[in-house]
Amino acid sequence: MTTQNAFSKRIRRHVTGRIREFFAATAPGFESLCFEELLTLPLSVKDAKIVPGGVIFKGRLYDCYLANMNLRTANRILMRIAEFKATNFSQLEKKLADVPWELFLPSVSDPESLPRISVSSRHSRLYHKDAIADRFKASISERFKQYRADISGEMSAEQQIFVRAGDDRFTVSLD
Repeated sequence: MTTQNAFSKRIRRHVTGRIREFFAATAPGFESLCFEELLTLPLSVKDAKIVPGGVIFKGRLYDCYLANMNLRTANRILMRIAEFKATNFSQLEKKLADVPWELFLPSVSDPESLPRISVSSRHSRLYHKDAIADRFKASISERFKQYRADISGEMSAEQQIFVRAGDDRFTVSLD
């Protein structure tokens, strides 16, 4: 089996075929409308709940595409790709080294083509947003150096990663 076929199989197994958590972000006050609208869609998994700022639901990548195309009350759909606790930068770097960025992002050929990283932090020991974003960029670059031979493609500069740190818990989402 070629490395490209093995990589495609890995993507199917870990990204497209797996049930993942998604977040449909809405304007304040539209959460219940978005929830009702989501329930009318023919999703394979209807495990949804209203949270402040949007609706969390679980499903496959196809369900995300369907929600993205049909939800009129959602501003964007985010796919949760990692969640972990880190109280210092050393722990953050170790946790980030475990994230399989190559499955979620096309290949990074140079540091200028890294995705934009939007960081928000509340009640967390790690509060310096630029330092957190720098650790993410370094982790992505390092991971792609390891997997450069296995994958090919170019990353869109418009790709965005959202990082939310609250009470030392990090949630990493892909737009």
